Amino acid sequence: MNIKIWDITTGDNPRTFASHKKRITDIAMIEKGRNFVSSSLDGTIKLWDCGSGSNFCTLKRKESLNDGVTSVHITEKVKETAGTETSSRYPEEFGTENKILLAGHISGVISGFDLCTKQELFSVPSMGGSVESISGVHDQSCHLIVGYSDGVVAKWDISDISKPLKKFRIPGKNVINMSLDNSIGLISNELSVFQIDNNLEQITLAKDDDQISGLKVGEKLYINTNFGDIFVYSK
Repeated sequence: MNIKIWDITTGDNPRTFASHKKRITDIAMIEKGRNFVSSSLDGTIKLWDCGSGSNFCTLKRKESLNDGVTSVHITEKVKETAGTETSSRYPEEFGTENKILLAGHISGVISGFDLCTKQELFSVPSMGGSVESISGVHDQSCHLIVGYSDGVVAKWDISDISKPLKKFRIPGKNVINMSLDNSIGLISNELSVFQIDNNLEQITLAKDDDQISGLKVGEKLYINTNFGDIFVYSK
């Protein structure tokens, strides 16, 4: 399974990253993009150097090495713990200090890693369904919104994982992707937008269940599908 970088002006493919053994599920850039992480259903999270194309580190959930990874998210450490790790261990590594890597798994567990030391710090317990999407909350680095395969959406504080801060269920929907702008969640199974803090459904755009990811840029929503189409919705 490969990841490719494309030049959108020429159509050239200057770099290909190959190492995962099963379907690649997500990618997250680290700072300006010298490094990035990718996840796969083979249970691995890989750190890559864009310049050389090398995979310089591979992470797995220690309690279940083959638990497929469905999504990844990078957030800043809370102030109380920032600056406590050792320096980066790899010469290809840039910008990993004071960052936490969160990985959602098929089991429903969320693993939290220190991106600099590569140590697994904590594990958010499963709520039943597989994790399908992890998104951060604007200006609250320790808060996450997590979408699950059984339609559950939960808000977690990673400084206290004993129970979610808030949770609700979207009946009959599989939360396959979610992107956030402040507290707005995009649930792209039927393409519905929810206000996370009060569970208020704001808009629903009727579509077939073929959406696979969504991105909000300004006042527009960009949705891509299993058929290779990209739809743009204006507010």
